[in-house]
Amino acid sequence: MKKILIAIFIPVFLFVMTGCGSSEVENTMEGAKVDYVGTLKSLGEISVEGKADHILETAGEDVYYVYSEFLDLDKAKYRDARVQIIGEVVSVTESGKEIIAIKSIIPISRETVEEDSVEETPKKYQNLELGFRIENMIAWKFVSDEGGKIEFEKDGAKFTLSRHENGSASSLDEWLILNEKSNTSPTLLGPDSLKSYLVEEEGVFTYFVSRTDEFIYEISGEYPSYNLKNELLTIVNSFRFVPMKEVEKIVEEEAADADYALAKAYFNKNLNDLTPDYGGSNYIMKRLEFSVDKEENSFVYIVYEDDKSEYMALFEYEVLRGGVVNVVTHGYFTPGVIVDWDLKDGEDLAKGREKTIIYNDEAPVVTVEEGYRLFESGPFDFTVQYPSNWYVQGQGGKYLFNDAPLDGTYLMYIEVQKKKMSDVIADIPFSFESTDLVIARESFIARPIKDKDGLYIVSSRNDGDEAYVLWAEKTHESILIKMANRIVD
Repeated sequence: MKKILIAIFIPVFLFVMTGCGSSEVENTMEGAKVDYVGTLKSLGEISVEGKADHILETAGEDVYYVYSEFLDLDKAKYRDARVQIIGEVVSVTESGKEIIAIKSIIPISRETVEEDSVEETPKKYQNLELGFRIENMIAWKFVSDEGGKIEFEKDGAKFTLSRHENGSASSLDEWLILNEKSNTSPTLLGPDSLKSYLVEEEGVFTYFVSRTDEFIYEISGEYPSYNLKNELLTIVNSFRFVPMKEVEKIVEEEAADADYALAKAYFNKNLNDLTPDYGGSNYIMKRLEFSVDKEENSFVYIVYEDDKSEYMALFEYEVLRGGVVNVVTHGYFTPGVIVDWDLKDGEDLAKGREKTIIYNDEAPVVTVEEGYRLFESGPFDFTVQYPSNWYVQGQGGKYLFNDAPLDGTYLMYIEVQKKKMSDVIADIPFSFESTDLVIARESFIARPIKDKDGLYIVSSRNDGDEAYVLWAEKTHESILIKMANRIVD
C-alpha cells in the first residue's frame, strides 16, 4: 500500500511544481552563469531530462531543477537546507524551468538571513577564488562574478570589487603611482586593520589594498543617498582576506569530501568482516588515513581498537556510482616496539605517500605530507608528523626519533613538560638565540633557541601550563621546524 501511495503522489507533485508560476519567471538563457539562494530538495528516484535529481525553491517561490556531476547534494548539510548555489544553466524545459549544473554550493544557517527577507543574498559573502570575505549583505542582489570582478547592487547603489594582478611586484604606493591613482589618503581597512588608500569623489568612494606583492584589490561603493553610503561603508569595513583556492580545486575538494564520507560509512559498517580476529569482540574505528591519487589507486589505512589494544589495516578501494567497490586488503599492523606500527601480514603499499586523515568523531581533518607519517601520543593527547622511514620510542613523556632503530642514540626528541613556557626556557642552556625561524601555528606561541650542538624549539598554546620542548642536531633543523609546525593537540 505504501508503494502505491508514493507512485501516485510524485506525479501530482511534479505537475504542481512545473505548472505554478512559470509564466511569471523570466528564464535565463542557456549557458548563463547563475547565483541563487533557496531550499534544496531531492526528487528521490526521479530525474528531469536524465540529469536533474533535485530542485531549488527560492524565497520568491521560483523553482529550478538542479544537479551536480561532482558534489553530493544528498549530504545532510544540504538536504532540505537553505543554500547558496553557483552554477550554469545547461537547458530549459518546455515549461520554462531552468536546469542548472551546480559548480559550488554553500549551506546558509537560518541565523545568517533575516526571516522576513525575500532577497537572494546571504548576510555573508565569501569568494575563495578571489580570496576575500565581506558581511552585512542583507538585501544586496548579486549581479556578476567575471574576470576577477564581482558586483552587487541595491536601490541604485553598487558595490564592486576587482582584483588586479601586480605583475611588477610593486608596493601599494608604487602601484598607485604607476596606475595614475591620485588624491589618495592612507587609512586602515576592515577588522584586520589592513593598510589601504582611500579615494573619494562625488557619489563614489574607492579603497585600494594589497595582498602581499601579488594582487591589488580595488573596492568601490557608488551611492545615491547618504544612508546607502553608510551601508556600503559597513560592508567595506567588514572586508578581510581568506585563503585563495582555484574553482577547480574547490570542486575537487567537495568531490573528495563526498568520497571520503562514503568510504568512512562503508568501513564503519564492514570493519569487523574485513579485519582478522585478534581476540577482540567488537572493533571500533578510530581514524582513516586516505592516500588518494587520480592517476593511481586509492588506499586507506584504518586504525581501530578493541578493549585490549589498537590495530591498523591497509585497504585498496574504488568509489563508483556512489558506492565503495573492489575492496582489497593489503596489510595488517599491530603496535610496534621500535616503530609505531609493525607489519604483521601483507605489504605496506602506501608507505610514505601523502595522506588525509579523518577521525571517526568530529575531530579536524589532518593532511600528512608526502614522506611523513603520523605519530599519536595517547598519554599526552597530541599528534605529530615525522619522516616515514624514521623510528620513534617513548620514555616517560619524552619521545625519541632516529633514522635507525633506537639503541640509546637519537637525532631529535619531543618532550612534554607540565610547566609554563617561560619556566621551561629558563632551564635550557643556550649560547645565543635565533629570531629568523617561523613557527606558524594557530593559537600557539613558540621560541626557537640555538646552541652549539643544535636547535631547541619551545612551544605552548597561549603560554598555558603545558609546553612542548623539541630538540634536534644542527643537520636536522629543517625537519624539526616541520615537526614543530605539525603538532596537534
